[in-house]
Amino acid sequence: MGILFFFILLISFGLSTSNQCSIGGASADFKNIFDTSRGVIFSRTTNNLQGIESYAFSQQLNYGPYFSLTLVDSHFTIETTDAFEYYEENETLLSVAITATFSCLNGPSEFFMLIITITDTNNNAPQFLPSDEFHYTVPTPFPAGLTITGCFDGITVRDIDLTTQRIDFEIEENPYFEIVYDEKSSTTKREFVGILRSTTFIRTLLEPITLKITATDVDLTGDPPLTAVATVTFKGETTFTLPEDPVFSHPFYFANYTMDHQVILLEPISLQSGFHKLVNFTLHGDFSDNFELVVTGDQVTIQNRIPLETYILRETQIILVIRADREETTGDRATIILQLPEGISLQFEQPNYRGTIKNNILQIAVLSLLQGYEGEVVNTEVLGEHSQFFTTRFWLKISKYENQVL
Repeated sequence: MGILFFFILLISFGLSTSNQCSIGGASADFKNIFDTSRGVIFSRTTNNLQGIESYAFSQQLNYGPYFSLTLVDSHFTIETTDAFEYYEENETLLSVAITATFSCLNGPSEFFMLIITITDTNNNAPQFLPSDEFHYTVPTPFPAGLTITGCFDGITVRDIDLTTQRIDFEIEENPYFEIVYDEKSSTTKREFVGILRSTTFIRTLLEPITLKITATDVDLTGDPPLTAVATVTFKGETTFTLPEDPVFSHPFYFANYTMDHQVILLEPISLQSGFHKLVNFTLHGDFSDNFELVVTGDQVTIQNRIPLETYILRETQIILVIRADREETTGDRATIILQLPEGISLQFEQPNYRGTIKNNILQIAVLSLLQGYEGEVVNTEVLGEHSQFFTTRFWLKISKYENQVL
């Protein structure tokens, strides 16, 4: 506000004075440049100026000078100095005001102000500090949702572009950690802090984990964003560790149950992690007592202990659950789908039978079953309009059930 007010006063003063001593007919001007501009940024023809008495930057700058002023003959120029190469590194201002006093050939001194606005471009990529490699020790067991980086050692990224608003952090996909931008901790200008948090309960880290993290700038330039890459390595604190959770290789296992009461697994049951001699495997389900587990090394098979009864075999399949447990772990479970053999449907030798009744005695051929009776308890009934007058009985003859209606 102060610069603008002074600028208006200078314009008013310049318009009310004589043009005998002037800089292009005005006492103030605006100039827009880019942060990548170099060399002459302003040039005017003057009248009756003898020389530059003094000049100053009206804004408080950390370093500089970033611009030099020259008057040669009647030509006034302002150009960048070598220091302007590092303007974004050292400064945060988006505008700089230069006031200059000139001696005139005739009359009092002449004043001139130039307000330079600097348009930001995304010409600087984010930079991890102090390096692009980070190392953290995780004291396991470690709860979910807690900060790994602590209060004072977050991951810091510096981006010197003038209009950078924040940094978007990302971490390589993993089951343990996430990284987010922490605005509250980003109190130093141009520096942006990311914090690492656990996303799940970490029981133990047996081996170091190295992950890639990225930092992408978000600014007001409208230019494509720039991204920096770093690595972060997590190492588990081994002073006290909990045993690794047993985890099955698959959530489902499939097996066939044969007519001779064998169990054939399509794939051996095994653990993808957490195998140890102290892991205990147990079987659960309505028919778990009919089976037993056999553990060989890191693989588990199933054997039939008690043959399944006939009524069970009429089902298509049965479901069993296997658990793997160890003290100080949550354990794991998997489902075993046991496919039962397909039964053979009952079939009479003939589709139709004819008989007669004489003297209240039924005369009809024996109704014999052709298939489906082996190992089965066969139940039959007589259906029809006069079924209440008839009953059935069975007997086994030459490995066949013969069914006679009496």
